[in-house]
Amino acid sequence: MGPQNSEDEDDKPVNVNHMEKIDNRVNRRNNEYVRAVKENHHRELECERKLNSSNSNFSEKVRFSLNGKNVEFPSFWLLDNDNYMTETVQRQFPTFEKWGKELPKVHSIDDNEDSVKIRWSDGTTRVFEKSLLSQLSNPISKQGLFDPIHELWDRNSAPNPEPADYQKLVSEESREEERRKVDEPRHEGTVRACRALTVTQPNCFGEDWSFTADLAKPDTAYTNIALGLHTDATYYNEPMGIQAFHVLEHEGEGGETMLGDGFKAIELLNEESSESVEFLSNYQLMHEYIDKSTPGSHVRSIGTVLSRNPITKEIFRLRFNNHDRCPIPVADIDEFYYHYTKLGKIIESGEINFQRRLPPGTVLLVDNFRVMHGRTAFTGRRRVSGLYLTRDDWISGARKHDLLRPYFL
Repeated sequence: MGPQNSEDEDDKPVNVNHMEKIDNRVNRRNNEYVRAVKENHHRELECERKLNSSNSNFSEKVRFSLNGKNVEFPSFWLLDNDNYMTETVQRQFPTFEKWGKELPKVHSIDDNEDSVKIRWSDGTTRVFEKSLLSQLSNPISKQGLFDPIHELWDRNSAPNPEPADYQKLVSEESREEERRKVDEPRHEGTVRACRALTVTQPNCFGEDWSFTADLAKPDTAYTNIALGLHTDATYYNEPMGIQAFHVLEHEGEGGETMLGDGFKAIELLNEESSESVEFLSNYQLMHEYIDKSTPGSHVRSIGTVLSRNPITKEIFRLRFNNHDRCPIPVADIDEFYYHYTKLGKIIESGEINFQRRLPPGTVLLVDNFRVMHGRTAFTGRRRVSGLYLTRDDWISGARKHDLLRPYFL
């Protein structure tokens, strides 16, 4: 037993400055550890990107002349951007399936002044216009505030366009009017049901439609082949918000409607790679729809795959349709395919969707900003009725009853 007057160790006074120094050292070590983890994560991502860019997707290149110079284009980019169905001008190359896989080899090249004709080892032949290749191989430079095509005006220089001849505009019968004569009461039931809810939204397909697999419009929806999950109207700068489906009749097999939660796909993507969510929220991607008939249409949009609320920064819209996606500049292929393919594989995984056959008499309404839809291949006659509804007018019903937050989009 020690001396009676010695102090117990727990009763000694605490040196505050000494403890603060210890805390500071601990905090510095913790911060250094967090930085090291982040740096290591970024290094791993960079290694993965380099691995992806050095695999068969981009290491195999095709050489030819362009603008008086010898250039190289990755085989994957060429295959991905010219494998279209002739009737629909839509991409049919299985982008996500072929990513990271072995590609056909170049068998021969015919390098002409205006085009390049490539024969691949799988027997297919593709012709690429050099004007398009030249456009996509050059970096996009920022111009002025507006596109030079715009002629600005004010109250002192208002435009005075030549008036159109009304009789010439209304005398030509449209294809949509002819469709409405077929089974009109049932199709009208679709229209009446939707108009009782909100405002319809006309577009290049008409105010509403009733169609079958006859390619009356150059779109894969007008065929009997399977349609993967996608959102509609990606080629509009302001995509339609609500879509209505009504299967009027189907005598055959297949044709099940598929629905997938786009927000769930984004959540899974964020868990796998938050960098991909960030990239797809900022990269400006073009989509387009081309109808070469008369009067026809050519609609094109520029926008992000994921749209964020400008105030809350929450994602409020998914724009996803690989069929209608325009070619991207060659300089962007590494980052774009790396991130876009991650989302595409999640969507095609089957983890976020279900499918069922819609019975006649069921009008299905889909939030086109969130819910993706698709269809299995089918046989026989299948007629579908539908239209688009404006999303702003749709959600106004909820807003006027105080069911939404002030900044909801």
